[in-house]
Order: sequence, then structure tokens, then C-alpha cells
Amino acid sequence: DEYGNTALHKACSQGSKECVKHLLTHGASVHCVNKAGKLPFDIAYEKLDQETCNLL
Repeated sequence: DEYGNTALHKACSQGSKECVKHLLTHGASVHCVNKAGKLPFDIAYEKLDQETCNLL
């Protein structure tokens, strides 16, 4: 999107664990940084989503 978020960033921000699993299974990179300098992990961490953090 215009902020540099990938589908994985968005799934993390929405807390969609099934989507995160699906994206990771199909090769989504956990190393993509958005325009704010955040990884998908950073977004999950900020939301205190331990389960998603563990997936990443």
C-alpha cells in the first residue's frame, strides 16, 4: 500500500493468525520493512500479540 505495508504487515495489524500462517507457508518475507521502518514482527509486538510474534 502507500505506506509500504505488505499483506503480512496487514495480517499482523489485524491479528489474523490464520492469514499470517497462510502467507508464511506461501513464502511471505518476514524481513520486509514498511515506510515507517517496521517489520511485520514489530506490528504484532506493538499489538501485544504473542501468538503472532511466535509465528514470525
